[in-house]
Amino acid sequence: MEEEKNEQLSYAEPGTVQTGIPPVSVPEVPSDAAPAPQQEVPAPLPEAQPAAGEVARLEREVAALKQERLRRLMLEEARTGLEERGIAVGFAPFLLGEDPADTRRRLDLFEREYHQALRAQLAPYLGGGEPRDFSVTRSFRRRSGIRKLS
Repeated sequence: MEEEKNEQLSYAEPGTVQTGIPPVSVPEVPSDAAPAPQQEVPAPLPEAQPAAGEVARLEREVAALKQERLRRLMLEEARTGLEERGIAVGFAPFLLGEDPADTRRRLDLFEREYHQALRAQLAPYLGGGEPRDFSVTRSFRRRSGIRKLS
């Protein structure tokens, strides 16, 4: 059977494809055929110049976007500063300044005022002094009514 296949493949006519299936003829391209027509590349369009009003509007829009970005960065910096100092981050929008240095200055001022107000509010509850750790000053007593279970 292999010899028959080899005979079929070896006796294939020129211009045909040799595969395991019956031969298929491949059309020949005539040598005097006209080449495919070349498409013209369109000329580049001239750059459109924006109107003067359009330029001014775009500049205002870019300035507004930059201002919003700066505001968000300062808000994030204020939140981070408050969080590091142990103060509620809800105060952050109230501490925004004109620039990052002004925001930091406001944050430092707010921290001082916040702690001062907190001390003033807690002073009556603390008895006028700093809190003490009573566990250190208490003497050790033996508990006579407790037995160890074995």
